[in-house]
Order: sequence, then structure tokens, then C-alpha cells
Amino acid sequence: MKTKTVATKGNNPSTTEVGANYIEETLKLVESEEVREHLLKWLTSGSVRNPVKICAEIVYLAPIPIDQKLAMLQGLLKYEDLKHPKIPSYIREIQNANKERNINPDGHNYYLFLNSSNESHLEFDSFSDAVEHIQSLNAQADSDTNDLSYYKSLKFWDIDNQVLRTKFARKQVVDDSMNTSDLNWITLCLNTNISYRITKYIPDAKYEDEGTELSWFLNEDGEIVYSDGDIDVPTYLNVPMPFQPGDIVITEGKPFTEERKVLILENNDTFNSVDSHGVTCLYKNIHGNYDVGLFKFYDFQIDSKCCVPALYRAKTYAGEVSDGEVNYVFDSASKAIKKNPALGREIYNRLNSFQMLNSSFVSYNSNGTRSAIHYHGISGDCLKQGFGL
Repeated sequence: MKTKTVATKGNNPSTTEVGANYIEETLKLVESEEVREHLLKWLTSGSVRNPVKICAEIVYLAPIPIDQKLAMLQGLLKYEDLKHPKIPSYIREIQNANKERNINPDGHNYYLFLNSSNESHLEFDSFSDAVEHIQSLNAQADSDTNDLSYYKSLKFWDIDNQVLRTKFARKQVVDDSMNTSDLNWITLCLNTNISYRITKYIPDAKYEDEGTELSWFLNEDGEIVYSDGDIDVPTYLNVPMPFQPGDIVITEGKPFTEERKVLILENNDTFNSVDSHGVTCLYKNIHGNYDVGLFKFYDFQIDSKCCVPALYRAKTYAGEVSDGEVNYVFDSASKAIKKNPALGREIYNRLNSFQMLNSSFVSYNSNGTRSAIHYHGISGDCLKQGFGL
């Protein structure tokens, strides 16, 4: 099945027009001061062959509403190199995404999912019906009861209930008088992001089993953000990052992804040479083990398709990591790598090779059947012992 993805998201910087200082205006979309200042130096250094193209990619992938994004891209058009135009394709993709959501032939249903989950969904006849349902949930949450026991009694996996519980928890004042059970429940609800995915399935005219899925990702207000179709549009930002080997970096991609902490292993980028594979990192994976990946490809984000905002908000982390083991592992590795930067490359190369090797292994069960070996990373103890941390 062919898949086409369109996405949506949140914070709304005031910039909607791009003037002569288009670089500074574009970089207002980058919330991280560290990343923003680093990109400003790079884009104004004279080493970037086509700064307009980079700015267009930053706008296209920014976590802002799609209409604001379209206005900024149209403002950048006047500065683009006409020999190598890219911006018109970005604009067309956004316009196509807007157009497609309103095309609703008979038999095309729209499925509303909460966050990146595929476990339960609501079905609607049109895109606008799904958005109206999101807005009605917001209105209900504003006027609903303030009875904690009522929310605790709601069916847990129901989409509407999850949204209402989280919005209720945000309004609560947590203090020492609250019992442990209620406090734990509220904490759990507060750790839940609210975002949506609306997916439309278009059956193939000839083959019943084939078709196209179009998905829009929305924030909790129902605003659309990214479009990622069949034409030449960016899916990640290949720009230099300010972080150095040994830095612990916090990334935050709400409402689509959870906060994550990673340890930078290498940064081979310079202002004159930028590589999409240039920044590598160590992170704790979903299995509770440690793995390595490419920072710009968001390999550390394993819970959503909408991971780009993490780079717009990435910043050096100086506090204590809440997970005790992660804190100990990252702290030890950070000190060792800052003392010997080559260690970061060694960790990445060895774990990456181990990952690739194990993912291709096939073992045999006791009954003689073949069984693939699934790589789940390595434990903190193995990491510390293997590299003398």
C-alpha cells in the first residue's frame, strides 16, 4: 500500500511575512537559542551556497500552522534562485494537502487517531467532521465537571476520555494534601500528550486490495502543519548543530513526541561541510537498553512520525536526568568523551556494527524452525564495562 503523509502542529510565532532580513525572520521559528544562534552564524557566514533554500526547509518543517507556513514560503519566493527553484514544490504540497482534505467521494472514510497510536480510532464521513469533534472535546473540557473521581472512573483507552482526563489534570492544583493514588493518577495524565492523526484511505480503482492512505497530523486545536507527499520535499533538516561530543541534549517535540535526552557522540559538521550523518548520539530505547543513531534523523524518537520539532527545541542539558541509570551512564560517558572525543566515535561504530550484524542474524529454535534475532540494544552495565566508563 502506498502511503502519503501530511502533518500538523502547534506553537504560533508571530512571523507570517518574510522581509529583506529573511534569515532572521525565518530563524524566529527555531525556539532553541543555542540552535538559532548557531544557524544564524552559519547562514550569514558566506559558506552557504543557497541560504534561501535552507530557510525554506526550516519554514516547511517548522512546528507552526500550515496557513502561516504557506504565507512565509510565498514571502521567500522573491529571493529564490530561479535556476534551482524548490519553494514552488513546497507550496504545491501544502496546497494539495489543503485541497485533498476537502475531496470526499462516496466511500472515503476519515479515521481519527489519538497521538501516534493505532489501537483505537473514531470514524467520520469528512475531514471537517473529525476537526469539529476535536473542537467539541475542547469545549467540553472547558465546561465539564471538576470531580476527580468521575474522571478516574472513565474507560481508559477511549480516545475522548483520554483527552478529557488530560485536560482535567492540567487544571488541578497539586499539593501535599493530595493522597498518593490521586497524585499518581494526575501525574500519569499530565505525561500524556494530546495530538491527533486523521487518515483517509482511497481505494484503488482497479485493485481492491491496493490504495493510498493520506494522513494529517494535528495539534489539540486541530491545526495542520507538515505535508510529506510524492514530490521533492524535505523530511529532515540537514543543518549544522551546535552540540559537541559529550554534551547531554534534551529534545522536546510536543505534542507529538515525548521529551527525550540523548548523549552526543560525534559532531563532524563544519560551516563548510554539513553531513546528514554527521551528528551521532546515544539514547535509551523503548526496551530500556542503550542504542546509537543519527541525531538529524531523529533515531532517538521512537514514538511518533512527527519528530522534526525536537531539533527546533534541542538544547544542552545541565540538570540531573530523572532516570537514575540514565543519569549514571550518561554522566560517566559524557565525562569520558569530553576528555577523549575519539571515544564517542568508537562507541557509535561498535554499537552500530553490532546493531547491523544482529539484525541480519537468523537462529534456529529447538524444533529446527528459523527465528530471526531481534536487536534491542545493550544494557547500561554492558555499556559501562565495554567502554570502561
